Amino acid sequence: MRLSACTPGRTDCQSVLQRRSAKTLVLFVMTAPVLLGMMGMVVDGGLLMVAYRQTQNVADAAAMGAALDKFKGATDDVALATAQSLVTNNGLSATLTLNGGASNALNIPPKDPGNTGSPFKNSGNYVEVMVTQNVNTLFIQVLGINGTQQVTARAVAGYEPVGARPDGGARTGGEQQ
Repeated sequence: MRLSACTPGRTDCQSVLQRRSAKTLVLFVMTAPVLLGMMGMVVDGGLLMVAYRQTQNVADAAAMGAALDKFKGATDDVALATAQSLVTNNGLSATLTLNGGASNALNIPPKDPGNTGSPFKNSGNYVEVMVTQNVNTLFIQVLGINGTQQVTARAVAGYEPVGARPDGGARTGGEQQ
């Protein structure tokens, strides 16, 4: 194959350049939707991950607050009020219900509605918080998927008596766990 320089006025060089630019345009038109789709997936995936992390942090805080109330001997309604205030103060607009099941609920004792095999199911010293948040995506709607997605987080917190040991013996002050 011989390479030659194209000089102004040569018709064979112009036809090669014109055909090449058309191929580039076709290639760009074919790959642009794929690249934009990948960009949209990354942006929307990032939005969902951030929303899930925020929702999980809120669920963790609400479960810890409710478990602390239960440890102090408070009623379920007081634990619910504490959990609700922690949810609201951490930026979510969810309204928790007492023993409401799988969505926006404070379950005392934990119900494990997703059947995850939780060892704390129906354990009286534990509480479970389920929080759901709606997330508006930006690009996923182009693919025909609903633009509002839900993220749900579950947190379980509780307490154990200080003297309890797994082997049934009493714990003394010098033992390490």
